[in-house]
Amino acid sequence: MKVNYLSPGEFSTEGLTIISKKIKEFMQKNKIEFVNNGEDFRHIHSHGFFSSIKNEKIKKIYSLYSYINEKGYKTFFNTLESNLKLGQEYPKGHSRIKDMFLPSLSSLIPLKLKKHYLKNMNILVVPTLHMKNELNLSNIRVIPFGIDEKRFKNLKIKRNTLRVSYFGHNDSLKGVYDVIKAFGKIKSNVELHIYLSEFSKKTEKLAKKHNKKIKVFGKVENIEKTYNESDIIVIPYRTKAGATGIPLVLLETMACERAVITTNLENLKEVAQDSVEYVKPNSPNQIKNKIVDLLNNKEKRINLGKKARERILEEYTEKKMFNRYLKLYNSMV
Repeated sequence: MKVNYLSPGEFSTEGLTIISKKIKEFMQKNKIEFVNNGEDFRHIHSHGFFSSIKNEKIKKIYSLYSYINEKGYKTFFNTLESNLKLGQEYPKGHSRIKDMFLPSLSSLIPLKLKKHYLKNMNILVVPTLHMKNELNLSNIRVIPFGIDEKRFKNLKIKRNTLRVSYFGHNDSLKGVYDVIKAFGKIKSNVELHIYLSEFSKKTEKLAKKHNKKIKVFGKVENIEKTYNESDIIVIPYRTKAGATGIPLVLLETMACERAVITTNLENLKEVAQDSVEYVKPNSPNQIKNKIVDLLNNKEKRINLGKKARERILEEYTEKKMFNRYLKLYNSMV
């Protein structure tokens, strides 16, 4: 079996890069040959529909990782807020103007036209049933993202002080500004940590204005240990696009048996069900109230964590994801 594997470049969203890389490594171990031409079929990984436009006579699996029918103004104004208030960093050569305008322009393209191209793929893979129902195409297969449950687990770390943390990009779409506002309202004797994929001095300054106890960090090396050092983890995505289909942070923290607070977006509710606490998007006051409730209820924190771990083992492990893709590959030849 020969496959032309089109995965994201160096500036693509981190979760997409991780997933596509791990799938390829698994396939290589199973004797799948990856080539640049003469392939039996092509496997494309994307956050949008643009990569599906080429009308080439070759079989295609198209893995669509995120939503293509969000309101463009949401992305535009959240990106604007990220630039103005959070000092969002971009890699060298990466355009913040492009990041602000291209998703907004994409939203102006009718969903019907986007679906026209996506329906021409032999198989369109999406990570949630919610996305499948939203697109309503006959060629869709649902393959949820999976994580390494042996790496991400409860390490049973004992600490004397409770800690509430945020993990993610320095991006308003991810809800970090809502976390800062919520942390600013917390008066308890608790540690308040923000872990960013890239440290931002501007975000740290903003956080300190809201509450001097807030500590802001950059990327951590031993992420599973850092998850375990937190008692409550807040990841309040503002939009479905911001949550990227299924956020890996959500899966990883659930697997570590942490008490998680996230937003009540349909894709997230499908994944976590009743194993996390939900708030509305853009709701710092609700976040604060949920944090206070969990800080005062140790039994509830523990029970949520256990239910979250069970949910991961049930549906969201790497092994399940890999085997579903291998079965799909075998069906293409």
